[in-house]
Amino acid sequence: MIFNLIGAATIAQGTTARNEQRQINFLDNLSIVWGAHQLKFGVDYRWLSPISDPLAYFAQPVFSGVNGPTGASSGVAQLVAIQASQRAVLFSPNFSLYGQDAWKVTPRLTLVYGLRWDVNPALKGKNSDDDPFTVRGLDNPATMTLAPHGTPLYRTTYGNIAPRIGAVYQLRQSQGWDTVLRGNIGVFYDLGTGFLGAALANFPFTALKILSNVAYPLTPQQAAPPLFSQRPPVSSIFVTEPDLSLPRTYQWNAAIEQSLGANQTFSLTYVGALGRDLLRTDRLSNPNADFGNVAVVRNTATSDYHALQVKFQLALKLFF
Repeated sequence: MIFNLIGAATIAQGTTARNEQRQINFLDNLSIVWGAHQLKFGVDYRWLSPISDPLAYFAQPVFSGVNGPTGASSGVAQLVAIQASQRAVLFSPNFSLYGQDAWKVTPRLTLVYGLRWDVNPALKGKNSDDDPFTVRGLDNPATMTLAPHGTPLYRTTYGNIAPRIGAVYQLRQSQGWDTVLRGNIGVFYDLGTGFLGAALANFPFTALKILSNVAYPLTPQQAAPPLFSQRPPVSSIFVTEPDLSLPRTYQWNAAIEQSLGANQTFSLTYVGALGRDLLRTDRLSNPNADFGNVAVVRNTATSDYHALQVKFQLALKLFF
């Protein structure tokens, strides 16, 4: 336990943060060679259980200046904000199945293609008491209400199929002057959790009380931490759209690689990536009498990336 007193102002109890990520990853593959085909099938299961353990107690007085009725020299604070936070443990399982085939179509042409299926449920509490809250009626903030405890932040989606295909073609075969063409395109899904762990830094895991025009230092009764509540009014809450989708990226590249003798290669590659349904946070300020600040995660962000990459590689043989 740590007590931190800076001048006559901030008082804090506990470590600033003691956050921990625990992860178990189970990965297994099966490979089969069948003629000109190299088949590969696999399963990928990830168990994530982060722990949020923030500062337990924080008190911050605010004075209007040095002098005046609420100045620092008056002994009366314009306001004192007191916040209490509690530890919570989240649980996030992620499951994937995938299969691919590397097909040697001809001595010069190889195709690689496959599918991946991702199922990534919403973050939840490892115990029911740690479940984050969400809201109902987000489409009409004026009548929005708090959802029952245990309501998922968003519905799990099961149609996250990610196809991928690539090809390698040896355009020219010549000793030391080979020319190779490569191309790939695929879809990749994100876990979707992103920064949703911020839900643990808001209602109901934090409690806040404001004292106005109060003598400072506070009395023990005034300085007591606020009580945690699971009922409105809610000062600050972090939620998502109920139909939130997994963010996805479309990636592709095309390259030509030229050998320049026995020890040198030159390549020219075009790389592209489009991010769609990416996560972005919007904020609603005082949407109705039950809520102060509502941070809403939506699939409203996008990204575009295009690049031309030039590479020259020289392999040197050193003799000692």
